[in-house]
Amino acid sequence: MFQSALMAEHQDMVQTAIVLDGTKGAIMYAAGANTGQGYDQGFNSLVTLCKRGQHVWVHNEHRDGHTVFPANYTTFSGFLLWEVESTPIVVG
Repeated sequence: MFQSALMAEHQDMVQTAIVLDGTKGAIMYAAGANTGQGYDQGFNSLVTLCKRGQHVWVHNEHRDGHTVFPANYTTFSGFLLWEVESTPIVVG
């Protein structure tokens, strides 16, 4: 399972995607408002089958503004839910 969160600053828009070996799997979007605090957060998760050696990353799809807001508001993490048997189980 992979999860990502991002924060857009005041009046900025950002769109990112969780990518597995070049294939887009989940998209996040945030657009900061013109009023109030002006920040916005986007979140998403991707549950997928991964094999040893595959690469997963967050790609910046589109950014209209200055930056993605850091300071622990923009994150990426992944963890193993369970291992899948490498050999088929024969029943019967």
